[in-house]
Amino acid sequence: MTYPTPAGPVDRELIINKSRFIAWLRPVHDRDQAQAVLEQARARYPDASHHCHAWLIGDPQSGQGAMNDDGEPSGTAGKPIFNVIQHKGVGDVMVVVSRYFGGVKLGAGGLVRAYAGAAEAVLSAMRVTEQIPEQTLTLQLGFADEQPLRHWCDQHGARLDDIQYAQTVSARVTVPDQHLDALYAFCAANGLLVGAGRARSHKGPLPQRMWRFSPLAEGQGSGNLVANNHNQGEHAMPVVDPDPKRLPDILKSIPADTPIVMLNLLRFRDKARYKDGEADYDGREAYRRYSLVAFEKVRGVGGELVWSGDTLAGVIAPEGERWDEVLLVRYPSIQAFARMLADPEYKQATKHRTAALEEARLICNQEK
Repeated sequence: MTYPTPAGPVDRELIINKSRFIAWLRPVHDRDQAQAVLEQARARYPDASHHCHAWLIGDPQSGQGAMNDDGEPSGTAGKPIFNVIQHKGVGDVMVVVSRYFGGVKLGAGGLVRAYAGAAEAVLSAMRVTEQIPEQTLTLQLGFADEQPLRHWCDQHGARLDDIQYAQTVSARVTVPDQHLDALYAFCAANGLLVGAGRARSHKGPLPQRMWRFSPLAEGQGSGNLVANNHNQGEHAMPVVDPDPKRLPDILKSIPADTPIVMLNLLRFRDKARYKDGEADYDGREAYRRYSLVAFEKVRGVGGELVWSGDTLAGVIAPEGERWDEVLLVRYPSIQAFARMLADPEYKQATKHRTAALEEARLICNQEK
């Protein structure tokens, strides 16, 4: 959703009962920029009696705002300025009204009308442009991922603001809010690590690029995300992790903004098996270590564990098929699920899941 913002600075001046009111309007995108405008006004008019102001950052319907009377009677300056900003329906704006006292007291009502009038004068003169809400994130990726990322940005109106090359690649990407969930899904499907963004940052080396799966999403046709590419039968290979070649299409195949429930079928190893060898504990313990992080992340994206239990017997199942545990996990949408997959702490924890499991299935379902 777009919203109007000032196209540039505007200055206006009013004389009311010998007091001089100088109104500044400036486009701003955060609180620090608003404070900088206030300091500029104080430096420009150091002898002014008051520097009253109000700002509104973001969508006018839901953004953050502040106001200040700077020594005028409470509610007679900052609030009237802010009320005019809200009435104009504009965001990302700072209005400062500097007053030189002219010797005639205006009274509370007169001050409200004077500051509102100054704000009205400067806001009525502004030209507006449409602002597209967007977020800036830092991604950690491999060298081979740069071109696919550039292509994704071109397709979704995102900007690749900066890119740094070291042992891995660090890219700063600004993406429209409407495509943010798609970016999380792209990162999850391609193993990119989402770092700084939405007040989050990542420090340290990039984990080895490898899928370590947890509750995932529906597969094509069967709805099975974790499934091997062999024909099912006595020689089918056990699978634990999703197929990275199929994952992007699988995520795209699931309707957006629809609640989903992931069915997890788990078979544990007798001994947890990490990359450097077997551990001195079993698969259930390794999975418990994974779950300590995973279910915190599930809750963090608005999901919940609906049900879990141990299996008893396969009543309708191929002979010899065995599962140890079943989980049902509900997510508000596939986008929420993709955000969880892109979380750096979650990615780190999946090593315990892979070590824990001899085989797994993950099937995405839609509640009726």
